[in-house]
Amino acid sequence: MKRLSQDEYIIKRHKAEVVEADYFGDKVLYLSDGTYLKLFRRKRLISLSLFFPYSKKFALNALRLKKLGVPTVKVINVYHIPSISRTAVHYRPLEGCVFNTPSFNFTDALMFKFGEFLRYLHDNGVYFRSLHFSNVVLTPNNSIGLIDIADTRFLAWPLSLRLRIRNFKHILRYIEDKKILISMLDSFEQGYQSRGKSIVTNQILRDMCMKDFDKN
Repeated sequence: MKRLSQDEYIIKRHKAEVVEADYFGDKVLYLSDGTYLKLFRRKRLISLSLFFPYSKKFALNALRLKKLGVPTVKVINVYHIPSISRTAVHYRPLEGCVFNTPSFNFTDALMFKFGEFLRYLHDNGVYFRSLHFSNVVLTPNNSIGLIDIADTRFLAWPLSLRLRIRNFKHILRYIEDKKILISMLDSFEQGYQSRGKSIVTNQILRDMCMKDFDKN
């Protein structure tokens, strides 16, 4: 992890666009060179992030996804910025179109591919906690990739039924994502089951998707 002085941080932040912020300050900056700086603060005085900061976890997750052939952001460097009590990861964005872009064209073929992609993650022990369409990207070469990967878990075995269901529920919390998924559920199911029979049956998927849908 490289130490970034206050002056170096000010130079890097010059003309940056604040993409995301909260009560405690900036969270994501879009820099003038077209790259991003994602800032992490330690939320508790004593926590695991003291020994293994989220910025390092983010960088490691990017490497693990790359080894699995999953497109994601390209990490440039990881920083410790003592002057603002933050660590940060500097990265190049993943080229492509985010699924939740207003003009995004969902097709049955794409939803099949998304189901196939999610099944690949689950079978390879990848639990992507931030699963919703604003973090899924269709790349220029028609592959599906992931962004906002800090909270991704990697297990040495395929995900259990419980974890797969929990992962599906992440995307179902977002009303618009849920509506799109339900409108093309047949294609998604076919994609998810294309790698062979799964412990997540089509009935389980349908029960989750349709639960409380009328209320939405």
